[in-house]
Parts: sequence; C-alpha cells; structure tokens
Amino acid sequence: MIPFVHYRLNEGLEYEARFLPALETVPSGDPEADTRAINEAIEQMIAPHPLRYWWAIKRFKHRPPGEAKVY
Repeated sequence: MIPFVHYRLNEGLEYEARFLPALETVPSGDPEADTRAINEAIEQMIAPHPLRYWWAIKRFKHRPPGEAKVY
C-alpha cells in the first residue's frame, strides 16, 4: 500500500502531490497492526496542514434534526 495525499496551493490554482513510504506490512493478517500503520500514515498526511483536516471533519459531527447520532 502506498499512501498518497494532495494539498491545494495558491488558493486552489495548484496542487502538490506527496507519496509517503509504502506500507510494506499491510495487509499483515493482524487487523490491529494494519489499523495502526494506516492511522500513522494518515497522521503524517495531516501534519503539514492540520487546520484543513479539522475544517473538513466538522462536516461529520452534525446530523439533521431527528436523525440518529453516528458517533
């Protein structure tokens, strides 16, 4: 598995693409180890621009009135 991320630059007129090191051990047959490895890769993707991540995640925190909570 090769983690990939892109970042918007210059107000969306350009993008930067980054490939993180391959996750050579995924899949390993151990779901917990695989989850840890993937989460670490996601953390590396978020680290350069954490505010962008927090802006996006807010979309999933609210549900329409009367709908069951997801979390």
